Amino acid sequence: MVRRDDSANVASVALHIRAGFTEIGTLKDIGFKHGRWLDTVLLQMKLGEGNSTLPEDSDRML
Repeated sequence: MVRRDDSANVASVALHIRAGFTEIGTLKDIGFKHGRWLDTVLLQMKLGEGNSTLPEDSDRML
């Protein structure tokens, strides 16, 4: 699962990290709002073991 947040929204970023998300990167100066450039923080939460386990109904995906 992926989430993005404005880097100025420190409370939201902290909340999602406490909920199990990991910060995976920052897009610098990606947006302009209210007269200033904004960074976007990218957060990710693994929902399974990734490539070590196949999703359910994986036969249908081939």
